[in-house]
Amino acid sequence: FPSHDTLANFTASDRVSTFFNITGNLSTTQGTVQHQGLTLTSCLKIESTTLITFTTTQESVLTLVFNPTFNGRIRINGIDRTASAGILTLSLAAGSHQITKRDVCNLYYISLVNTTTNRNDIPISSLSVHPNPTSHRLSIHGVTDIARLEVFTLAGI
Repeated sequence: FPSHDTLANFTASDRVSTFFNITGNLSTTQGTVQHQGLTLTSCLKIESTTLITFTTTQESVLTLVFNPTFNGRIRINGIDRTASAGILTLSLAAGSHQITKRDVCNLYYISLVNTTTNRNDIPISSLSVHPNPTSHRLSIHGVTDIARLEVFTLAGI
Protein backbone atom coordinates (compact mmCIF):
# COMPACT_ATOMS: atom_id res chain seq x y z
CA PHE A 1 0.00 0.00 0.00
CA PRO A 2 1.46 3.37 -0.88
CA SER A 3 2.36 5.78 1.91
CA HIS A 4 -0.25 8.29 0.76
CA ASP A 5 -3.91 8.31 -0.15
CA THR A 6 -4.57 6.67 -3.49
CA LEU A 7 -6.73 8.17 -6.21
CA ALA A 8 -8.08 7.24 -9.60
CA ASN A 9 -9.31 10.35 -11.39
CA PHE A 10 -10.45 9.24 -14.85
CA THR A 11 -10.52 12.84 -16.12
CA ALA A 12 -6.90 13.52 -15.14
CA SER A 13 -5.27 10.13 -15.68
CA ASP A 14 -7.47 7.95 -17.92
CA ARG A 15 -7.19 4.36 -16.61
CA VAL A 16 -3.51 4.73 -15.75
CA SER A 17 -2.74 3.81 -12.13
CA THR A 18 0.22 2.30 -10.33
CA PHE A 19 -2.11 0.98 -7.61
CA PHE A 20 -5.48 0.05 -9.14
CA ASN A 21 -5.76 -2.53 -11.95
CA ILE A 22 -8.53 -1.11 -14.14
CA THR A 23 -10.22 -2.82 -17.08
CA GLY A 24 -13.10 -1.14 -18.87
CA ASN A 25 -14.25 1.56 -21.24
CA LEU A 26 -14.07 5.30 -20.67
CA SER A 27 -16.61 7.90 -21.76
CA THR A 28 -16.60 11.69 -21.95
CA THR A 29 -20.28 11.95 -22.94
CA GLN A 30 -21.97 11.01 -19.65
CA GLY A 31 -22.03 14.46 -18.08
CA THR A 32 -19.89 16.44 -15.64
CA VAL A 33 -19.50 15.81 -11.92
CA GLN A 34 -18.24 18.29 -9.31
CA HIS A 35 -16.37 16.67 -6.40
CA GLN A 36 -14.13 18.34 -3.81
CA GLY A 37 -13.37 21.28 -6.07
CA LEU A 38 -12.69 19.11 -9.11
CA THR A 39 -14.61 19.14 -12.37
CA LEU A 40 -14.77 15.53 -13.56
CA THR A 41 -15.66 15.02 -17.22
CA SER A 42 -14.41 11.50 -17.99
CA CYS A 43 -15.80 8.34 -16.41
CA LEU A 44 -15.27 4.61 -16.36
CA LYS A 45 -18.40 2.93 -17.68
CA ILE A 46 -19.34 0.19 -15.21
CA GLU A 47 -20.41 -2.63 -17.52
CA SER A 48 -20.27 -6.44 -17.36
CA THR A 49 -16.63 -6.42 -18.58
CA THR A 50 -15.47 -3.70 -16.15
CA LEU A 51 -13.10 -4.86 -13.40
CA ILE A 52 -11.14 -2.89 -10.79
CA THR A 53 -8.79 -4.80 -8.47
CA PHE A 54 -6.37 -3.66 -5.77
CA THR A 55 -4.76 -4.85 -2.55
CA THR A 56 -4.53 -2.97 0.75
CA THR A 57 -2.15 -3.80 3.59
CA GLN A 58 -4.17 -1.98 6.24
CA GLU A 59 -7.71 -0.83 6.93
CA SER A 60 -8.80 1.86 4.49
CA VAL A 61 -11.80 3.94 3.48
CA LEU A 62 -12.93 3.59 -0.11
CA THR A 63 -14.98 6.36 -1.75
CA LEU A 64 -16.50 5.97 -5.21
CA VAL A 65 -17.95 8.99 -7.04
CA PHE A 66 -20.66 8.47 -9.67
CA ASN A 67 -23.16 10.79 -11.37
CA PRO A 68 -24.91 12.80 -8.61
CA THR A 69 -28.29 11.20 -9.37
CA PHE A 70 -27.00 7.61 -9.10
CA ASN A 71 -28.62 5.74 -6.20
CA GLY A 72 -27.91 2.28 -7.57
CA ARG A 73 -25.69 -0.62 -6.63
CA ILE A 74 -22.13 -1.69 -7.34
CA ARG A 75 -20.52 -4.96 -6.31
CA ILE A 76 -17.49 -4.78 -4.01
CA ASN A 77 -15.85 -8.06 -3.06
CA GLY A 78 -18.96 -9.91 -4.24
CA ILE A 79 -21.36 -7.89 -2.06
CA ASP A 80 -23.85 -5.39 -3.50
CA ARG A 81 -23.35 -1.90 -2.08
CA THR A 82 -25.71 1.03 -2.65
CA ALA A 83 -24.57 4.55 -3.55
CA SER A 84 -26.51 7.56 -2.30
CA ALA A 85 -26.63 10.76 -4.37
CA GLY A 86 -23.71 9.49 -6.44
CA ILE A 87 -21.35 8.68 -3.53
CA LEU A 88 -20.44 5.38 -1.92
CA THR A 89 -18.09 5.30 1.08
CA LEU A 90 -17.05 2.01 2.64
CA SER A 91 -14.45 0.81 5.16
CA LEU A 92 -12.29 -2.01 3.84
CA ALA A 93 -10.16 -4.44 5.80
CA ALA A 94 -6.63 -5.19 4.61
CA GLY A 95 -6.58 -7.62 1.70
CA SER A 96 -7.41 -8.06 -1.97
CA HIS A 97 -10.44 -6.22 -3.30
CA GLN A 98 -12.54 -6.27 -6.44
CA ILE A 99 -15.10 -3.81 -7.84
CA THR A 100 -17.51 -5.09 -10.51
CA LYS A 101 -20.85 -4.22 -12.07
CA ARG A 102 -24.16 -4.71 -10.29
CA ASP A 103 -26.05 -1.86 -11.97
CA VAL A 104 -24.88 -0.03 -15.09
CA CYS A 105 -23.36 3.28 -13.96
CA ASN A 106 -20.53 5.74 -14.55
CA LEU A 107 -17.61 5.98 -12.12
CA TYR A 108 -15.71 9.29 -12.19
CA TYR A 109 -13.36 9.06 -9.22
CA ILE A 110 -11.96 6.58 -6.69
CA SER A 111 -10.37 7.58 -3.39
CA LEU A 112 -8.71 5.11 -1.03
CA VAL A 113 -7.53 6.60 2.27
CA ASN A 114 -5.42 4.83 4.89
CA THR A 115 -7.13 4.97 8.27
CA THR A 116 -3.74 4.92 10.02
CA THR A 117 -0.39 6.36 9.10
CA ASN A 118 2.58 4.15 8.29
CA ARG A 119 4.54 5.34 11.33
CA ASN A 120 3.79 3.36 14.49
CA ASP A 121 0.10 3.15 13.49
CA ILE A 122 -0.72 6.65 14.75
CA PRO A 123 -4.45 7.17 14.15
CA ILE A 124 -5.20 9.80 11.53
CA SER A 125 -7.58 11.43 14.05
CA SER A 126 -4.58 12.45 16.22
CA LEU A 127 -3.03 14.49 13.39
CA SER A 128 -3.82 18.12 12.72
CA VAL A 129 -3.12 19.54 9.26
CA HIS A 130 -3.93 23.16 8.46
CA PRO A 131 -4.79 25.35 6.68
CA ASN A 132 -6.86 23.32 4.28
CA PRO A 133 -6.89 24.27 1.50
CA THR A 134 -3.45 25.81 1.31
CA SER A 135 -1.26 27.21 -1.43
CA HIS A 136 2.19 27.72 0.11
CA ARG A 137 2.46 26.75 3.77
CA LEU A 138 1.14 23.66 5.57
CA SER A 139 1.34 22.97 9.31
CA ILE A 140 1.23 19.41 10.68
CA HIS A 141 0.84 18.64 14.38
CA GLY A 142 0.51 15.37 16.29
CA VAL A 143 3.55 13.47 15.06
CA THR A 144 7.29 13.89 15.61
CA ASP A 145 10.42 12.64 13.87
CA ILE A 146 9.03 12.79 10.35
CA ALA A 147 11.61 11.20 8.07
CA ARG A 148 9.60 11.71 4.90
CA LEU A 149 6.45 13.62 4.03
CA GLU A 150 4.54 13.51 0.76
CA VAL A 151 1.79 15.99 -0.07
CA PHE A 152 -0.54 15.46 -3.03
CA THR A 153 -3.27 17.47 -4.68
CA LEU A 154 -6.78 16.03 -5.01
CA ALA A 155 -5.77 15.01 -8.51
CA GLY A 156 -3.04 12.80 -7.03
CA ILE A 157 -0.10 14.86 -8.26
